[in-house]
Amino acid sequence: MSRRKWWVVAFVIVAAVAIEMAGVIYGWPIVRTDGYQALIDKYAHAVPMAAIPAENQHVEWSSEHSLSSGTTVRIQARDFMDVVKVHFRDESKPHDLYRYVDYSSPIDLRTDGDTLYVHWGEALLHSDNWLLAYDLAHRREIDRRRVDPRDMGIVRRVQSSSKPSR
Repeated sequence: MSRRKWWVVAFVIVAAVAIEMAGVIYGWPIVRTDGYQALIDKYAHAVPMAAIPAENQHVEWSSEHSLSSGTTVRIQARDFMDVVKVHFRDESKPHDLYRYVDYSSPIDLRTDGDTLYVHWGEALLHSDNWLLAYDLAHRREIDRRRVDPRDMGIVRRVQSSSKPSR
């Protein structure tokens, strides 16, 4: 291989590694599609699950949720370094809705009928926020997207400003 080709190959390799490292350290860009906005809108209109104060100023979620089929499912999580677990009556033990990675912590849980919405964050080299829609009746994931927390904040501000004034 000629010296010039070697430099081109070396440059391409160094550039690829630099781009990958930037993605790992700073996070990849979020693509805001119609599906992205639709998921955030559905989450915004869902009913927040009540959080229970726990020790060290943390909170927990632990509640039974009634499904349209008449059965119930137990939903549990802690807001610090945990995953959301669901436990159906016909299962021997609860199962995680997503895999724990890089200091995962649930931020908010909401329900709309048989759909559970989970907003969680992962933080190690950089922070990622995720939003998951899970169909409890059919026990399957509907949608999962990495979200910008500022988009989640915009939804909350819109909701709070739409309350009727007294």
